[in-house]
This record gives sequence, C-alpha cells and structure tokens, in this order.
Amino acid sequence: MKAYSRVLAQRAITMVLVLCLLISLAMYWQSTQVVQPGHSVYRPAQRIAQVLAVDAAIRQGVPNSTPQATVSLPPCDGRALSVLRARLVASGLVPVEQVDERIGLAAQALPNWPGCASFIQAFDVAISMMALAPQDPGLSEQQVEQALTEDVNWTRRLPCLLGRDGPKTLLLAGSALMCLQAAPELDSLASLPQQSSYRQLASVTARAVSVSAVAGKLTVENKGWLSLSPPIHAALDGWSRCREARQCPQLQALTSQRNISVVLMDASTGLILAAWCDGRACAEASRRASGSWPATLVEAPPASTAKLMFSLHLAQAQSIEPLLLQRQIKTSGQNDGLVVKRNEWWERQAICDKSSKPGCDTPGRTRLIAEAIGFNVACDESAAACGRWGLVQKNLPGLSPGTVGRIALDRPSTKPPRMLDWNSYEAVRQGRQSQRGLQGYEPASRAIQAVLGAGDSRTSALGLALLSAQIWRMSQDLPLLVPRAIDFGTGIEATQIKPPSHYQRAAQTVLGGMRKVLEPAEPGWQGPGTVAGALERALGRPCKTDCGLWAKTGTVSRQDKVYGGTTLLTALINLPALAQWSERAPALAPAGPILALGVIAMPGAGPNEGHAASQIGMGLLREVLLAPKVP
Repeated sequence: MKAYSRVLAQRAITMVLVLCLLISLAMYWQSTQVVQPGHSVYRPAQRIAQVLAVDAAIRQGVPNSTPQATVSLPPCDGRALSVLRARLVASGLVPVEQVDERIGLAAQALPNWPGCASFIQAFDVAISMMALAPQDPGLSEQQVEQALTEDVNWTRRLPCLLGRDGPKTLLLAGSALMCLQAAPELDSLASLPQQSSYRQLASVTARAVSVSAVAGKLTVENKGWLSLSPPIHAALDGWSRCREARQCPQLQALTSQRNISVVLMDASTGLILAAWCDGRACAEASRRASGSWPATLVEAPPASTAKLMFSLHLAQAQSIEPLLLQRQIKTSGQNDGLVVKRNEWWERQAICDKSSKPGCDTPGRTRLIAEAIGFNVACDESAAACGRWGLVQKNLPGLSPGTVGRIALDRPSTKPPRMLDWNSYEAVRQGRQSQRGLQGYEPASRAIQAVLGAGDSRTSALGLALLSAQIWRMSQDLPLLVPRAIDFGTGIEATQIKPPSHYQRAAQTVLGGMRKVLEPAEPGWQGPGTVAGALERALGRPCKTDCGLWAKTGTVSRQDKVYGGTTLLTALINLPALAQWSERAPALAPAGPILALGVIAMPGAGPNEGHAASQIGMGLLREVLLAPKVP
C-alpha cells in the first residue's frame, strides 16, 4: 500500500506536466495567430506571370507575313485597345506595323486573362520596367517579383490624414481615436457635396495613402494635412458647371477650350492649394496612377515659358544687357524691323551665335538650371517616371505623382558642342540648304527647339506654377523646394540641386521681365506685355505700378498636330499687393502671401480669340482670389 504523501506527490507532478503541456499548446496556438515576420508578404503570382508574358510578347519579333488567324484576340476592344496601341507606339519598344501582332501574342501567351483591366495593367507594368533597362534581353521573374511583391500587414498603423474646411477638420484617413487629438471634433468627407472636386481628390489621395501604408511603401509618424483649399475648389467647381452648360458669361475663354488644367501653389511652402482640371484629358490622367491629381499630370510643350530657364543663365552670365533681356521676356521675342522673325533673338542666344568661344555652353547650363528647379528628375534612366515627383513623398513617384516636366537639353560636358551659325541653320530650316555634312546642326536644332519649348520638352500646370515659385525663391536667396500635396509638418523639402547664391541677382532680373509681361507698351520697345490686355480686361486697369503680379506666357505652334494652339501661363501673385492695387480685398488668407499659378488651355474645334490661358489666369484673380469690388 502506497503512502498517501507519495500519491499526492505523483498527482501533483502529473498535474504540473499536464499544465505545462496545455501552456505549450496555447503558446503554439497563439504563435500561429500572430503575424510572423514574412507571413504578411503578398506575392501576386498571377500578375507576375501576366507581366512576364507581356514582356516576352513585346520583345519577340513577329514577321509581317504572320497570318492573322494565328493571333488570339485580346480581352480588350474599342477605345481601350486603341489607347494600348498608342501606349506601345509611344514607348518606342514596338514597330508600328507590329503592334497588333505583339498584343495578340500577349493574349495567347496565357490560357485565360481575367479581363481587359488586368491586360492593360500588365502592359503598363511591363513597359515601365522595360523603360528602366531597355537593353536587357528580357525581364526576369525575380525582377518582376521584387517590383510587384508587397509586405501587406493590416496591423500597421494607418497615417492620420486630415483636411481643413474653414472651422471644420475633416478626417480623410486613419483612426478617429488616434486623430482626435488634432481637433475636438472630426467631420467626414461626406459633409461636402458629392460632386466637389476637393472631395474627389481628397478621397483618392486618402485611399492611396492608406493602401501604401498597409503595403509598407509609405511610412510616416506625423499626422498629415491635405494642402488643398476647399473654398478655392468650390469656386473652380462653378467653372466646371458653366463649362458643362456651355455658358460662362463672366469668362468666355472657359467654353472654347477642350481641356483646362489649373494649379495654384503656396510659393513659401510648395504646398498645392488647388489642382482643378476639366476635359477628356483630365479623365484619362485620373487613371494613370494611385491617388492621381489630373491637373498635375496633363502635359503640353512648355512653348515660350521655357525661355525663363534660358533667361536665368543669360542673366547670370551677364552677357546680355538686363533691360534688353527683360523686354525680350515681356513680348516673348522682338517684333520690329531689326529681326527677320519674332524668335530670332532667342534662337541666336540659344546657340551662342557670333560668340568667340569655340563651343556653346548655354544649353548645358540651362539644363542644370532646369534640374535645380525640379525638371528632368529621373530622366537619365529613360524611366516612365521621367519628369515626375511624388506629391506625397518625393521619392515615391507612383503615389500621387505630379509631372513637373522635362526640357530636352543635353547635360553640360567638358567640351561644349560647336553650334551651326544661325544664318546657316535658318537656311536649312527654310529648305534653301541641305543639312547633310553640316557640323553642329543637330546640337543647334536641339537648343533652338528647347528655347522655343518645342520638340520633346513637356510640362504641366504644376510645372508652370513651380517654375515661377522657384524663380521667386532664387530672387530671395531661399532654398528651392519640391511640390507637395500633404503637409506632414517636417518643413520644406529641398530639391536635389540648389543653384549658387549668385543666381539671386539673375532671378531678380528675370522677375523684372516677368513684371513687364503685365505692363502696356513702353517707349523704345514695340508691343505691350503678352498678359497686359487680359489683365486690364479682367480688373479694369493697366499694370503701370506695383500690381503684385509677374508672369510669362507660351503658345504652342499650330503646326503641332497634337498640341497645336495650346496656351500656357506661369504667374507669381503677391496677394496683398494685388488686393491693394486692384482696390479689392483678398478672398482667402493662405499661409504665405506669395502664390504661384500654372494654367494650360487646350483649344477646342471652334474659334479661339486671344490667349486663353492668360484670360483664364486673370479671371481666376478676379473671381477666386479677390473679393468683389465695393462700389
């Protein structure tokens, strides 16, 4: 018979062992419920296979004699298929005559495509990745996997994104409990009209920010404030309604344009206050990337606004008398009997005509200035994101991208290129002489196209606004900035390149020319400034003193088959000075008194009178930024 104490001891040991086993099982069970490192990685196997199939189809040559019957029909038709064809042609990866065959190859590469959207998206990813490495024989599975795999973790804390609408604080993204410390009460976007452009942009931005945060691509600690101004967007929404009704009696230029984009920026911070866009091109741009703002993506050749970048170099080099440079900016060229054509002076400067130097460094130096301003980012790699910044984070161009633009100029070299002289170049252009065997024709052609803002150069309303903002900041010897859609409270973000401080005087000279653009004709120079008429019609008086405005216009040549007749405006606005000059009160109180404006107006099929972008820009001053004049 066992001792009672020994029985108790054995039972105790058994109970401890059972308890330990239960605890171990519980810990194991809990560990399987907790997301372990790497368990949240999402590998989209189907999408990876689709991109690889498209890559192989694009790179594979197909003889023109291939029977059409052997090519499968793509899961897209109509406009979607036409857009895909145009995208492939524009990429330069496929000969025009083989576009349909390559699309057919991609269609038959996989047994089942989920639909047109996935087909188009696979092409977009493949083209973008191929642009990064055009010489590679093909994309590897590892490359595509790295590009598409996301570390999705729903336990990550979403960033707190807020918006301001007068006294109200709007909760756009994040936890209401975590964001409540920003304001005693938080309102929803649902409190705004459903058709509000502010509500639409805020919604897509908040969604993109949330998804990027969950995917581990965006990491921010501070709360963020959406920079857009609801009152400004509410006023611009009135323009959308009148355009839809085709009746805009206060501003006739609105009804004659097929596409209009407007960006208003605070020049002291780089924060975008308004990004309004109306037209078919805007609808297409809204689908280009996550959190897209169409007004920052619709592109056009910069036309004569590109002359401002050349002007900064010419003023800094001190090779031109400042008053002459300012007058050339004023009328965007010379139009008297001393020149053969209006742009002759600018073309001669771009190629250093009659210079005693062996080479011409003006194009290369202008390229560096453009880069400092924010143009040509990521263009050296021929990337699909050439000329774009991320508006949420500058190093995330795929998240709310904003096109600043690109200027088609070569970087400076130790040996500047020798240019063809202007008379010889003009003879070639007029067909009086062949370019064959002429040394210096190609670099001269690129420089002249660039100073005219033609060729492969592009910008957007965002780029136009940023251009004026950066020139003003140079004139104040302030650091240059990048445009932003959200204020995370981290201060001004600088560009990668900052011009030396001696550009301050050059920028002041250029601003003097931009002021003359608003002024009427003057003794000793033929013609008023290119915005003088629009300003006087809008506000009822000419700018003969400090009117608080600086500007530059551009008009794309009618010979351009895509953008012909498009007008552009870049402007700088000192709102308090403008209000005092116009004898009106400001309609809003932005954080900084200096605003930068960019406008692109693409004409419709009907008659177009005057410079539409200038009329729209000056109309914005009267109807949006200034209160009605008191009788």
